[in-house]
Amino acid sequence: MIDITQISLTDKRTWDLICAGHTKGVFQLETHLGKHWCKEAKPRNIEELADVISVIRPGTLKAIEEGKSMTQRYVDRKHNVEPVKSLYEPIDKVIASTYNIIIYQEQAMQIAQVMAGFTESQADTLRKAIGKKKADLMRQVKGEFIEGCLSQGHTQENADRIFDIIEKSNRYSFNKSHAVSYALMAYWSAYLKANKTLEFYLHWLSNAKEKIDPNQEIYELVESAKIDHINIHTPYHEYIEENFSIQDGGIYFGITNVKNVGINEFLKLRDICAEVAPKTWMDYLVKVIPNVNKRAVENLITVGFFSNLGKSRSEMQHEFSCLKDLTKKELEILQEKLDTSISIKDNLKNLNQLKKEGGAVATAKRLVAFADIINRLENPGRSLKDNLMSISISEENLLGIAISCSKVDACADASFANTTCKELMDGKKGKSILAVEITRIKEHVTKNKDKMAFLSVRDDSIEIENIVVFPEPFAKFEDIIYVGSTVLLFGEKAKDRNSFLVNDIHQI
Repeated sequence: MIDITQISLTDKRTWDLICAGHTKGVFQLETHLGKHWCKEAKPRNIEELADVISVIRPGTLKAIEEGKSMTQRYVDRKHNVEPVKSLYEPIDKVIASTYNIIIYQEQAMQIAQVMAGFTESQADTLRKAIGKKKADLMRQVKGEFIEGCLSQGHTQENADRIFDIIEKSNRYSFNKSHAVSYALMAYWSAYLKANKTLEFYLHWLSNAKEKIDPNQEIYELVESAKIDHINIHTPYHEYIEENFSIQDGGIYFGITNVKNVGINEFLKLRDICAEVAPKTWMDYLVKVIPNVNKRAVENLITVGFFSNLGKSRSEMQHEFSCLKDLTKKELEILQEKLDTSISIKDNLKNLNQLKKEGGAVATAKRLVAFADIINRLENPGRSLKDNLMSISISEENLLGIAISCSKVDACADASFANTTCKELMDGKKGKSILAVEITRIKEHVTKNKDKMAFLSVRDDSIEIENIVVFPEPFAKFEDIIYVGSTVLLFGEKAKDRNSFLVNDIHQI
């Protein structure tokens, strides 16, 4: 058991994770903005992390000065892209830690104390006046601020200028004590992700159903887990668990994590399997799943719950659809006389006669229907080979993400790819061909009014973003650039940015 409040605040793995923007599941930082600005700002201590949490708030991002947001200005000054300019020498040390940008409300209060000789109470009144936008109180406080500045030897011009800056900063400034508290909690969650990775993902996956969009949450967590080399598996008949669980060094979906499979189905499966101890698909087919809700069984088969039992998912679905047409009495006789050394079809053939003759059929009229079930087993009328595209779509619908395969796996031309998304993320350079599914598109209009796009794409290895399609290729291939499209992307990684520049696209 870890006492999270006692961990080191200088853990390299934790700060590396934060600086890489690998922050899914990390408090305050798991949004796209959090990931992006962590990569840009690269905080390496709690104070810097508090800054990042403060500057990714809407007000700071929208506060534009000389064509640049205060967020971007903070990052540029931190990395010496832009020089740190003096705001006013007497107060520069108050805001030195944030590169002479007023980020926190406490900084504005300190400036009032330094320049105007305000008491803590007066400084807090200044904060409240600006925050609540009370005109009468603002005039009073401004008068007191100017008067205090003049009495401290500052000029009217500097007093007016600094008060104006304080007033403007309140549109985006944040409470530093809150920011530091948030930063600590963000660090603690990042520490657990970096050092107790399996347990971290188990916790968040197990609670995904509490989110507004559970499927999206599961999708993002599984994609994040791939980066950490955590194997996520579909639910499996050998591990009958209600919710996600750790098994064999990986994480398995639980039974109730499958759409339309509830706690009652879990309890029935658990109890029946404990009693029957099924070993083969036929055991499950005849002795177990007839006692479970039919729709739940169909969904469990679809997501691979009964995999590794010698049958394709399509074959299992077909056999189940045939056997569920047996009467209750016919099923009982089949269970009693089941011969696991032969096929289910041959078992039914052995019972295809009236009960008085040793069979399972009650009446001569019923023999026709019973024979039809056998005929359907012998002649399904379609291929029972699994279709990878169908598996991918079904798992995405029932689990929130395709686990066993991706849509790209169903595309024959995917074999032309020579690079995976994971290899590209890990730094592979040079010309590459990716076989991917497009998952997100952000269109952009250039200064010349031309359209281009930034894509997020995925294959079996991982989802990545920063795929750039400039105006010329975008105009040429716009009709095949849509969410869900499976394509080959030809291009290369940018030399000075972590982007993949696309020059050619083929749909597959």
